[in-house]
Amino acid sequence: MARTWYDRKNGARTMLDGTRLRALRESMGMNLPDVARETRCSVASLSVWENEGACPSTESIAALRSFYGSALEESGALTVSDAE
Repeated sequence: MARTWYDRKNGARTMLDGTRLRALRESMGMNLPDVARETRCSVASLSVWENEGACPSTESIAALRSFYGSALEESGALTVSDAE
């Protein structure tokens, strides 16, 4: 199940599906420490995001996009919409 967060400062909307994020990681044969090492995000943060306990920061979203590439949004794991 996905969760949506709204950024009150700029009106952007972030939709995160932790189940899909975990499935994407696992489809690459990677564990949390592997992804943490590649993205420079903590294992704890990655786990929280996969369990939809919090929304990644703008910097963390950029790191995830850099690591996963287009698969991140194509899988439906993460979608960021600009303010309307």
